[in-house]
Amino acid sequence: MVLIDAALLLEWGLERWCDAVVAVVAPYPEQLKRLQSARGWTAEEAARRLSAQRSNQAFAAAADATLENQGSPRELEEAARGTIAQLLERSAARGPATRKEPC
Repeated sequence: MVLIDAALLLEWGLERWCDAVVAVVAPYPEQLKRLQSARGWTAEEAARRLSAQRSNQAFAAAADATLENQGSPRELEEAARGTIAQLLERSAARGPATRKEPC
């Protein structure tokens, strides 16, 4: 298994190479708070940057699974492990994977 952690996965078209895509989303107020804390941005700058990105709904629509990142890092890790297990089970039920070629 290879895991790609790429915020711009969809913009770069890398999802075509993936057997599954997992979106990790957070509520807008939490996104603002995190950006201000991590980057030192004002609320206005954080809001401006978020408005230039895909919405949580757009990410979720393009994904095979969605994780809500509202709790602790440990809670997100547990949710991610559970989601990966489900995706692996689904993949095993389908049979051997075939490589997807990019368009």
